[in-house]
Amino acid sequence: GRGDAAGRQRMGQVGDKALQVTCCARKTEEKKRRNEHEARHAHGVDGVNSNMSPDYSGHKYEDKAVDLLIPSEDDAFTAGLSMDSATVSPKASREHLANIAGLMDIKKQREPMKELAKHRDPMQEKAEEIENLSAVLRGPCTKYPVHGGFFSGGAKERYIAVEPADEHSPDLDRTDFVKRWRRGILAYWANESAFVRRDAPKGSFNLLGITKVSISDTGGPEEIIVKCKDFESNSTEKLLIRFNCVSRAEEWREALRRLRGLLA
Repeated sequence: GRGDAAGRQRMGQVGDKALQVTCCARKTEEKKRRNEHEARHAHGVDGVNSNMSPDYSGHKYEDKAVDLLIPSEDDAFTAGLSMDSATVSPKASREHLANIAGLMDIKKQREPMKELAKHRDPMQEKAEEIENLSAVLRGPCTKYPVHGGFFSGGAKERYIAVEPADEHSPDLDRTDFVKRWRRGILAYWANESAFVRRDAPKGSFNLLGITKVSISDTGGPEEIIVKCKDFESNSTEKLLIRFNCVSRAEEWREALRRLRGLLA
């Protein structure tokens, strides 16, 4: 009788432990399901659970933000993936969201500029550049006379500029404007006052006749030589001018070369 009673007591204890284990397992499963349900409800995403998480076993890693592009209640653009709980975190960092917002603002600003560039008239752009270059090419300089192909003394202060052909009738459009510049001249006057008064220039060269603009071989970098072709006499003319500094001479040389290229 005592043995049977002891056996029944041991069986009762085993049954109680099994029942406890079963209850704990059920509670754990219910808690897991409840957490998954709350996570889906918080992010408005169905089907995101631990079974969908990749297998990271055997690898070291850090929690990182991933570009899931899942909107949350605070308008977060991204969500982080927590490796410990294998659930979607509430939101990304403020710095990350600020960077995204900044990139979107830049994109919005560039779109109108792209549309404007599509409708830009190439002839309008050329006309504007010609006007800008003509402003750079105006200014005082020292001109050396040329006799028989050789440079001689008697340098004089002059005012140099480029001018389009005279406007006999108003330009109908920018195409006519550019055509007048193709018939224009590189000229020099006694001084700026004579240029402003529209006096006749002391000398001039056809812009389309310019064949070379270079630094003088005999002088310093402040001296510029302009070679021009006279199509009527089939001869070459030269203009030697000097500026007060190297930077101005280089600026003037590059501007004239660019202008000549636009008119080609």
